[in-house]
Amino acid sequence: MLLTNVPLETMLSAMAASEPEISAAADQLEYQSISAYPGEDHTEKVALDGMMPAESDLVVSRTGDTVSDETLCSYDISIVNNGKEFQPDTDNPITVSITNNAIGEASAADRAIGLWHIGGDGSVTEIKDFTVSGNTICFNASGFSVYIVSSDGEPTLCTYEFYMLNRNGMPQKYYFSSSNGEKIWRQTVQNGDKLSIPQLPSIAESSTSTFMGWYVYENGSLSSEPLDFENLPPVTETKKVQLRAVFAQCAYVIFHEQFNGSNNSWPIAATRRGELSGGSTEINIDDVTVTYDDSSAE
Repeated sequence: MLLTNVPLETMLSAMAASEPEISAAADQLEYQSISAYPGEDHTEKVALDGMMPAESDLVVSRTGDTVSDETLCSYDISIVNNGKEFQPDTDNPITVSITNNAIGEASAADRAIGLWHIGGDGSVTEIKDFTVSGNTICFNASGFSVYIVSSDGEPTLCTYEFYMLNRNGMPQKYYFSSSNGEKIWRQTVQNGDKLSIPQLPSIAESSTSTFMGWYVYENGSLSSEPLDFENLPPVTETKKVQLRAVFAQCAYVIFHEQFNGSNNSWPIAATRRGELSGGSTEINIDDVTVTYDDSSAE
């Protein structure tokens, strides 16, 4: 069994690949009408009319867990052309129609209808120029991501903001690439939504600093545990949450199996990490097992 004490700086520099957004010159666009049905039947519909690249596809998915009284429906809308997202400009906005029975029911009950856009950078914008007819709301859009149709007030949203401490110990925004290649430092979600996990941050000048997770920073202190991206807290009120990248000085112990002469390697059996304190650490290895075959020993 071979033991190697390594900081493993390379574990911290993973960068996710993403497809960038595309735009097109006006002479490369053509007028199209495309639609999609995000529900199990045809009672929910999203339709686009306007100038876009030829043979574009409309991709629509429901977002959020529509449990709040003020949220009627919400959809993540994107135009995809040759595998990349297309975003129109303000000179060529696209007409959007969203049809959902909840819109008609709220309108018939004389409830005030609201429309909100969550940008890819996490920004939230109220759209005031729209029309409602029956079950359908219509508006012009020059950017596509999440649109929320609400009634009787603003939708309940949580904005997560990502920060790292600089060399002077001051918090600074941590920018990372979204799914469409946009550089963002915050994400806004509804109840039931998932956060995109940022690319792992690292401290370039340190060979032992290990990223431990994103911790909630509130009232001058950090949470005891990192945020679980798979089990976000319920969104019950509109608020902002500051997340900070936390690092620790760590050492790693790598346990290798017996030398494999056929491929000239030491297969890894297990890896254990210990947080350094005063230059040393204790690592529990009771659960580590390796195999050894001495049949070839001389």
